Amino acid sequence: PRVAIPTLLSIASDKEAFVFDFDDPITPLLIKALLSEQELEIVIQNPLYDLVLIDARKIISIKDVKATIRDPMICQFLIHEEADKDLKTMVREHCYYRMVTYDEVKTDNDKKKKICSKPTVFP
Repeated sequence: PRVAIPTLLSIASDKEAFVFDFDDPITPLLIKALLSEQELEIVIQNPLYDLVLIDARKIISIKDVKATIRDPMICQFLIHEEADKDLKTMVREHCYYRMVTYDEVKTDNDKKKKICSKPTVFP
């Protein structure tokens, strides 16, 4: 059977965006802490997959998730049924950001790096 192996966790707010390597032992603790906070509203692209994966890796059980989870893929269907549902397209269209690629983010010696950049000119 196929086994999904997460490699990066990205966290963004209206001020900052960072990426954390799953090889770093702090990353699962951060995920658990965030998902356990009842006051938080968290946007997860395709949470039906990610939450099952997080549960299977024993980071936090789905039943213990207290944060409100929002799925932008569902929101995109409500906005425009025929529009692309991939994260990069939605970030560009609705947030006016350009997400950088995996290769731009991942480095061997840098565990945390900004992952989004505001475009100066937007097509």
